Amino acid sequence: MDETDTAGGFSGAEGEYQLPHIASTYAALLSLVIVIDDDNYERIKKGIIVEKIHQWLLSLKQPNGSFFMHTNGETDVRAMYCALVIINLLGIKDKKLTENCVEWLVNCQSYEGGFGGDLMDEAHGGYAFCGLSALLFLIDNPKQLYDLIDVDSLISWMVKRQYAMEGGCSGRTNKLVDGCYSTWVGSLSPILEAITGAEELINREKLENYILCCCQDKGQFGGFKDKPTMRVDFYHTNYVSCGLSICNSFHFIDEKIMKEDGLAFSFKAGKLNDNCPLELVDPVFTVPIGTPLRFKKYMERE
Repeated sequence: MDETDTAGGFSGAEGEYQLPHIASTYAALLSLVIVIDDDNYERIKKGIIVEKIHQWLLSLKQPNGSFFMHTNGETDVRAMYCALVIINLLGIKDKKLTENCVEWLVNCQSYEGGFGGDLMDEAHGGYAFCGLSALLFLIDNPKQLYDLIDVDSLISWMVKRQYAMEGGCSGRTNKLVDGCYSTWVGSLSPILEAITGAEELINREKLENYILCCCQDKGQFGGFKDKPTMRVDFYHTNYVSCGLSICNSFHFIDEKIMKEDGLAFSFKAGKLNDNCPLELVDPVFTVPIGTPLRFKKYMERE
């Protein structure tokens, strides 16, 4: 936790002149979400200066509901999603931080059905994930989603991101498939299945085949990559692995958790394939299922 900036958030690296950044703070907190337990809870809670993070986020909040990624930085749906993850994990949700967020988010849904990064932008897989997931922090139950966005249009756009020949997913219309969209587009499927009651919106078997046949490095390095011609890297290894877990699981909403802790924390999962060695993944947070709620409960302790 040495990368926390005096302004409140986490920066991308240790050292002087590092601006606190919403994406870095989001990543830092989710890293702690994965490792937190009774032995290191007190040290983590003392190390996170919650009030300073709250004030820092308020300084990034814009009147139209959006957030700067960092001081005088860009605003986009990604910043909104990361901010809401931080706010809800730390239990600092209030009217000042959420005012106009819903209105700004719903206006980012494009005519195609997906979400763009900002108003009038092209629909994009990563922003669609961020937009839908962000809304789950701002509504009380799944039915409200139908009043805010065109759910059917979003589903139509999402299923078109999976290509019949490759089986993998693309991020935008007429773009090549990319392994990382196994999470960004792949996670939309279990979320929307749980909300709508649909059985399978993305063909899991075809996506799994693309991942294992085209994204897996079978040489000396291992790991996963974007597509056969690319090299492996940590980013794609993480998000392709999450996508592979989603291919082998089903998700549903626990109504008791939804009433007590909110819709975004309420997803549970089960395995479709007992032979899959990967942990079950939370489709909203893209970390092991149950760990965000555990972290939230830790932070609520007196």
